[in-house]
Amino acid sequence: MKNIDISVVYAPVHAFLAYKERGAYKYWDTVYSDQKGGLVDFSNQIYKKDFSPFYYRPQNEKTIIDTYKGFAFSKAKNQNIEDIISLSKDNPENVFLSTIKYTKLQDMSLLNKEDVTTIENSIQLNLTNTLLPLVLSEYYLANKEFDKARDYLLSMNKSDCGEPCFEIGSKLGLPIYKVHNNLYKLYSYFVEKQGHEPDEDAYMTSFAFLCVSIFFFFLYIITPAGVFAFMFIDKKIKNRRNKQ
Repeated sequence: MKNIDISVVYAPVHAFLAYKERGAYKYWDTVYSDQKGGLVDFSNQIYKKDFSPFYYRPQNEKTIIDTYKGFAFSKAKNQNIEDIISLSKDNPENVFLSTIKYTKLQDMSLLNKEDVTTIENSIQLNLTNTLLPLVLSEYYLANKEFDKARDYLLSMNKSDCGEPCFEIGSKLGLPIYKVHNNLYKLYSYFVEKQGHEPDEDAYMTSFAFLCVSIFFFFLYIITPAGVFAFMFIDKKIKNRRNKQ
């Protein structure tokens, strides 16, 4: 692709390249041919449908740079919140930046009602976003509006959310989320003990998860031993993380 202007196209939890050939855009993705790449087939299920105007449109260099600045911000521990607010303001249609901004604001207990209204309107178009409904669920839980918190939590697939959903669902007193929350802690404990990072995707898609979750569901419901076992594991995990 020498001497060809290349742009980045963003999609829900994905990105690929765009370039012009004879005045028309062509799209190239590395997921094809064993990661060697190939022309995009939009019928592939990895290209999730979404009505956000930010997606499936070639972006300019500034937008690309700002987006990766936002990703870097999301991983930083001591970044000024004004930095991501400024980036999001400069890129009002950028779903990634607005999601990072609202997630950080909620983490810092700075989310206000105006922000909540904006989020609720945006998810009508941004159908594939699993983080913004979670932000709303956390917000309403913190403000003791439990019905709304539950509604937004249940609007998401557990497999798309993972540990954060388990924790909120557990706080809301939803039995299946309590089971998943404790089971994931058990899984994380043994994985970390082996020196590895817990992998939510591996946990959610494993056959063992299905079998063990059924077993622990009955253990949790039927026997007090199940409750005490999970409490013990939870305490061990917290002690381990406090030492790190």
